[in-house]
Amino acid sequence: MASWALTALRTLQGLAAITNIVLSGLVINWYMLRTSMGAPSSFNFLMFAPIFSVLSIAYLVLGPRCLPVRWTHPYALLGVEAINTIFYFAGFIALAVFLSALLFCNGTVCAVGRATSVVAAAEFITWMGSTLIRAKEMIMAGDGFQAETDADSSSQGEQQMRQV
Repeated sequence: MASWALTALRTLQGLAAITNIVLSGLVINWYMLRTSMGAPSSFNFLMFAPIFSVLSIAYLVLGPRCLPVRWTHPYALLGVEAINTIFYFAGFIALAVFLSALLFCNGTVCAVGRATSVVAAAEFITWMGSTLIRAKEMIMAGDGFQAETDADSSSQGEQQMRQV
């Protein structure tokens, strides 16, 4: 079950990341062209987070297949998932607070800003789901090192039984 669920979540995460890059880029471009000040930091952060997500998805999908085992430790994979979850939680909350503090919010740019916040919240949910699935798999497998530990302990137990 976890395999197809993770595949579906990775697909959603990738599509949402691309959508978030486009939406944040539109707002940042508007601020750069139409105002004398730069884009708000919440939009800049939500430009960084999906780029980090795309790199994370590549690591999470291709890493266990192509990289040495020491670079794809189960805790490292869980950490990457958790960091993405934290980034999107912080990002969509910061953007929602920024948008709510505006005195007026009309037009296309405001609608795109709200859509960016909604997409970031959806990404938070998908990253939370994949983090929980990964953590559950680690708990069930005993940190991913269950097989080595059980084999070592059972061989030691068998050797002790033979000696008796």
